[in-house]
Amino acid sequence: MNLLFRFYDPQKGVIKIDDTNISSLYRQKARKNIGIVLQDPFIFTGTVLSNITLNDPSITREKAIASLKAVGAD
Repeated sequence: MNLLFRFYDPQKGVIKIDDTNISSLYRQKARKNIGIVLQDPFIFTGTVLSNITLNDPSITREKAIASLKAVGAD
């Protein structure tokens, strides 16, 4: 993230966004459309399925498994 936000510039190689080397952008322009979403990971007691569904009874096992497959977490 420090490289993407240009707090530091890479010492080797380049970072490109939409085929544009970010080193050629003003720092503020590089940061303008990037955001960080912090998320604390929590694992609760119970099964993997109950952690994924957060024990919401409206989320079926099939729907949870399909969601896992959709994001490559199966």
